Amino acid sequence: ARFADEQSKIAKRDWNEAKRKLRDFQEQENVVDVSNEVQALITQMSQLRAQQNMADLNMEEINSMEANLGGTAAMVGGTTISGQSHIGQLKGQLASMEADLQSSLTKYTDNHPSIISLREKIIDLQKKLLQEKDLYETSETARRSEIQNQINKYQRQLQDFPEKIYTLAQLQMTSETSERLYEMLLDMKYRLNITKAMQISRINIIEPAWKAKLYSPDYEKNITMAAILGLLFGLGLALLIEYLDDSIKDADSIQVQLGLPLLGSVPLISKRVSPMITGSASGPDKKSLYFLREAYNILAHNLKLGSLDQKVRSIMITSSIPSEGKTHVAANLAINLAQTGKNVLLIDTDYPRPDVYHAFGLENEIGLTEVIMGEATIEEVLKPSGVDGLWIITTGPKPPNTIQLFESNQMKEFIKEAENLFDYVLFDTPPLYSLNDPVILGSMVDRTIVVASAGDISKPMLKQAVATLERGNNRLLGIVLNKVQMEGTHYYYYYHSYNHGEDRRLRGIASKPLMLLGLKKPRSGRSQRPSAS
Repeated sequence: ARFADEQSKIAKRDWNEAKRKLRDFQEQENVVDVSNEVQALITQMSQLRAQQNMADLNMEEINSMEANLGGTAAMVGGTTISGQSHIGQLKGQLASMEADLQSSLTKYTDNHPSIISLREKIIDLQKKLLQEKDLYETSETARRSEIQNQINKYQRQLQDFPEKIYTLAQLQMTSETSERLYEMLLDMKYRLNITKAMQISRINIIEPAWKAKLYSPDYEKNITMAAILGLLFGLGLALLIEYLDDSIKDADSIQVQLGLPLLGSVPLISKRVSPMITGSASGPDKKSLYFLREAYNILAHNLKLGSLDQKVRSIMITSSIPSEGKTHVAANLAINLAQTGKNVLLIDTDYPRPDVYHAFGLENEIGLTEVIMGEATIEEVLKPSGVDGLWIITTGPKPPNTIQLFESNQMKEFIKEAENLFDYVLFDTPPLYSLNDPVILGSMVDRTIVVASAGDISKPMLKQAVATLERGNNRLLGIVLNKVQMEGTHYYYYYHSYNHGEDRRLRGIASKPLMLLGLKKPRSGRSQRPSAS
């Protein structure tokens, strides 16, 4: 800024001198103005000479860059050298690194790796700045030569005019050139003053700061607060999850919240234990199998209680969605009824995923399809289950259209014939949300049982499934809650309340299914095992 200020003062003095000489010549020679052609040449030459003078000043300033790289850049036509090429970016980085160096020197010695690294980077930037300076100097030299060529051209054109006009033109051109140079230097000074005000100041440390006293946190208080907040957060999160979870979890979800009849609850057993009540187990798995068998005793007993007003012979067992365990519920209920001396027929009508024949280890080459199509009789497709009194009819080959099969008159006749041959006829059907087959079949049988898997099926979905059955004229017998956790339930409580020598008393309690389900308070009296009606 000081350089620009000094040069602007010199330019103003030269301008005043040029105006005086022009005025004196005009008075002596009685010449006021020149022609438009001459004026145009004067204007062009004055602009070129102002640029040339500015370039000369600029070259003087840029030559000082090597001695003072951190100084203020010069101006070129009203713009700083820093705006040319990468000089501005490099000078900004250099200023930032020099400030970092001064700050680091207050904390580290000269031999510290951070100080050494910063100084090496500063030297590299200085070298790059010098390279940019050389490139700029070469460019300015070529530019100045081109300007001089243009001035010489216009000078030759002026020489063609009369001597008086030529002299007047020279004086006027000198005056305008000085004026333009003065204006450019004045603009440079203002710009550099603004740039200087925006630069980071060099701060020197007068006195180091006093050593601060370390603050010791109250660890006991912080741990206590963290434990309380963690407990509150965990409790809130658990309540939120519980609030958002609308799945069926227990008997209250079905009886109280949905208002649906509950036939029984089947416990969730280990994968090591066979899901069939005819299986065997030893050790810790023995109690799981015991719970499973007692659950189906309760289910069979409630089934009979639900059919006191009207004789129930045919029952459809379905579910809302796949994998809720309806096939095992149907199979075990059929086995339990057969073990009480009833003649039972289990029919697999789940054509998309037939699984009854897997549960009993049978073949599925012939079955219900052949009977409905009139290609076989019931007696020809009956398969023994391995349990006395229980017979199986598998699906057989899948028909092209199962809906037509279920809606046919042959299906109605088949159901009537099966009811005449057996005490109970159980149908295992597809889930309600996969096909319309269960709705059609359910309207032809006496009652429908819906299996709901605890924790898997939501309350709205189960309610919608029941509503779908009711719209199809299905008569709901009740809900079977499957895969119930044993821990914390009445199954677990009763098992650990009695030793193995008191199995008879346990069976006496288990024979009161309504009490176990919470439908009736316990009362004194004799315990009586459910018997076949």
